[in-house]
Amino acid sequence: MKKIMKKVWKIIRIPIYVILALYFGVVIYRIPAAIERSDTAEIVADIHSQKLMMKDVLGENLPPKPNEKLNNSTLEGIDANNNGIRDDVELAIFKLYPDSASIRSGALQYAKAMQMHFRKDITNSKIFVAVLQEKSRGGSCFYQALPSDDVRSAKTNEEMSKAFAVLDIQKEKLYNIIMNTNERKNKEEENYEKYMTSMGDIGGNDCDIDPLVLSN
Repeated sequence: MKKIMKKVWKIIRIPIYVILALYFGVVIYRIPAAIERSDTAEIVADIHSQKLMMKDVLGENLPPKPNEKLNNSTLEGIDANNNGIRDDVELAIFKLYPDSASIRSGALQYAKAMQMHFRKDITNSKIFVAVLQEKSRGGSCFYQALPSDDVRSAKTNEEMSKAFAVLDIQKEKLYNIIMNTNERKNKEEENYEKYMTSMGDIGGNDCDIDPLVLSN
């Protein structure tokens, strides 16, 4: 019996070793992909967790004016108060909209989302889509905060188009404040070229801070 078992083992051991080697090879091969998926999920969750704070809207922690040369020497620029909004952009928004907390809120949220284009951990489409979803929310919140009497009173498609064109000018002005150098604009374009894919929105409210809780 023992001799038979030894003969059987000699016959089947090589296929067993091959199967085991293949199995462990597949496991080892898939480990980096599993780690990447885990890292991506964490980064996406972090992006969606970055919310505008009321103290930022009210200007309770405004940063000092940054050195322009130093601020523009990197894509990220200077964020002295560490709220995810570049300091020169934050100060410009308060200068543009000193009397409207609701417009400032929408503008700051949009700026905070746009700043995410400069994250160094944008390495795949899922992460980039998360950035675009926050950008979409911020842009929509900004539109909602802008005076829109012309939009509400528009009776024709032409009047509606003209009303939205006025809002687009305000958004373009804000965009140019945020993307104020060719390097920053090029980085945004690079992200689109490398990682753009189909996407949907994430649902829920567009505004991090409900405009109804703001006094003006």
